[in-house]
Amino acid sequence: RSQSNPTADLHPVERLAAGACAGIIAMSFTYPLEMVRGRLSVQSEHRAPNTPPLPNQYRGIVHATTTIIKEEGPRALFKGWVPSVVGVIPYV
Repeated sequence: RSQSNPTADLHPVERLAAGACAGIIAMSFTYPLEMVRGRLSVQSEHRAPNTPPLPNQYRGIVHATTTIIKEEGPRALFKGWVPSVVGVIPYV
């Protein structure tokens, strides 16, 4: 790669590293939202109408996020992040 030509093609290993870094960064930003979405989708909807939510029932994305942070700490938003990153490696 020539220093005088910044648009020169990257070596395949450089492309692989850049793609892997981009994927990990993207996953790091979206993972908390996916985790909250997962918790919202598995909560029970079997309760009587016009009754208050059951403990650990979330009313929406913001409520779920704030409840998780209060009860489990901010690191809880990233539970399972490492296995997810490892699972993406074969697709890089």
